Amino acid sequence: MENSSERLLDLVAQNPDIECHRAFFGLITRYVYTPTQSRLSAFSYCYAHALRDDMLRLLQASELNLCKLADKGIKYEQNANGNLLLEGYRSADGRFMAVRLLQYAELDYRAITDVRFLTGDSALALHKLLQ
Repeated sequence: MENSSERLLDLVAQNPDIECHRAFFGLITRYVYTPTQSRLSAFSYCYAHALRDDMLRLLQASELNLCKLADKGIKYEQNANGNLLLEGYRSADGRFMAVRLLQYAELDYRAITDVRFLTGDSALALHKLLQ
């Protein structure tokens, strides 16, 4: 697992399917999922500690199981006061996601999973589960 101090964006930028586009003399930086030329945007969701095991299983699930869970209509309720933070980047078309789970402890969020990269239907399925 990476050091929790590493910025997620730095890890996402290392993915071979992601390109960095700079504009306006380098003051504007955009990241693009190259197979679909779709821009990435950041997201974060908070969850209660009671969902920790469920979230860990979700992030470790196979791509097929993610699609099955999404088809079942399972939802994970967000909780603004929860100590779990799911942070990530998703492409505008939903065909790419990079996510990791962090837990608040000792006055800081610490990564408890590695970054998981999802593409295609599995990325769409995870997005559906988190909404």
